[in-house]
Amino acid sequence: MGHEDTMDAKLLVVGGNSRVGQLLRQPLRDAPVTWCARDGADVQWRLEDGASALAPMLDGQDAVLCLAGATPGAGAFDLNIDVALAVIEAARQAGCPRVLLCSSMAVYGPGFGHTEDGPCAPAAPYGASKLEMEQRAAAAAGDAAVTALRLGNVAGADALFRNIAAGRAITLDLFDDGTTPARSYIDPALLAQVLTALLRLPNLPPVLNLAADPPVEMAALMRAAGADYATRPAPDTALREVSMDLSRLKTLVDLPDRPAEALLAGLAQAEAPR
Repeated sequence: MGHEDTMDAKLLVVGGNSRVGQLLRQPLRDAPVTWCARDGADVQWRLEDGASALAPMLDGQDAVLCLAGATPGAGAFDLNIDVALAVIEAARQAGCPRVLLCSSMAVYGPGFGHTEDGPCAPAAPYGASKLEMEQRAAAAAGDAAVTALRLGNVAGADALFRNIAAGRAITLDLFDDGTTPARSYIDPALLAQVLTALLRLPNLPPVLNLAADPPVEMAALMRAAGADYATRPAPDTALREVSMDLSRLKTLVDLPDRPAEALLAGLAQAEAPR
């Protein structure tokens, strides 16, 4: 991943026991990362403890990555806003210069090729909460450099992979041209590489799409995973493609193409025993 020097930034990850956090443990095992969670991590912190309890953990850190929050289907989405604001306040108290917030391409709503400067019209409460989180965080940033990472689907952490892991029967929408829904994805191994490369850069934009190219069809992922699936004619409401434009990211880091087989290989690497 070019465009960087050789120093790895010291990073605290809040939400280290989240699914994405768990998937990043193996690929970041040799990086100077401190994992923070409610229980059972390098350091413990809970939102109810307040920002002042988190601040000492940020002493000497170059950056903090916030993965904590409510996921789709979990409800209580105000948590996404509250945690982000507490992390920013803790960073301000500790003088930690950089905050990375895990946002989502759900802020855009339907459509494909979304750019960071384009319109946001989230279609569900989860995306709306992430958009409000971004807006509130930008207003609260103060001296901290805050970047909202609009993350695509993370292989191994999204609904499709949860269903595969649970052995559930999966039925995909099939469009008239023989394709199935396509989404912007990234695997944990590549996500770790990109995060490491971004943290080596002196400046980051306030908003950044973060996924791999090209968007991947769900049927291709199922085949690469060796999982069975059925198809049904796509209803009129089905979204053929939900994807993001990655031009801004590609100006910052080298981004290799990641077809379905490579995504699955990156997931397997992340899930290998530590």
